[in-house]
Order: sequence, then C-alpha cells, then structure tokens
Amino acid sequence: MVQTETLLGFENIAGFDSHIREGGAWGRTRMLYRLGRLLQLVGMVVLPLAIVAQIAPDHQISLGTSLTFSGIGVAIFFMGWLIQQAGRRR
Repeated sequence: MVQTETLLGFENIAGFDSHIREGGAWGRTRMLYRLGRLLQLVGMVVLPLAIVAQIAPDHQISLGTSLTFSGIGVAIFFMGWLIQQAGRRR
C-alpha cells in the first residue's frame, strides 16, 4: 500500500484497501442477510425431512415427533426471515 502526504495527513492511493479491512456496516448487513437466507434454507429442508421420516416404512417416527420437527423447521425459517430483514439494505 502506497501512501501520499496531503494537507490533512496521509492518504491511501489505493483507497479500497482500508475499506475492505474495516468491513463497515455493509459487510455486517451482508453477513446478516446471508445468514438469514441460510437459516431459511435449513428450515425449508427440515420440514420435508420430518414428513418423509413420518411416512418411511422402515424407521417410522410418531406423528407428534414429526409435528415437533415440522415446528422446529418453521421456527428456524422464521428466525432466518427475521435476520434477513435486519440485514436488508435500506
């Protein structure tokens, strides 16, 4: 990184270097957005797995367990949606 002297002090010639290191608010919001989307995907995968596990002939689980796993999948999806909304650009 090359620095030049200005009236106010030193300034980076390649100004994007410090922006990348600092991350800033956009880095945090992007991370929240991606984390939210990942949780939504996990929630959408858990729900069909709970249904399939309930109707599987070999290792059948009870209806209550299937509904519990379905509820957990919905809760994970909803938490992901909330986190995604917090990380959305405004």
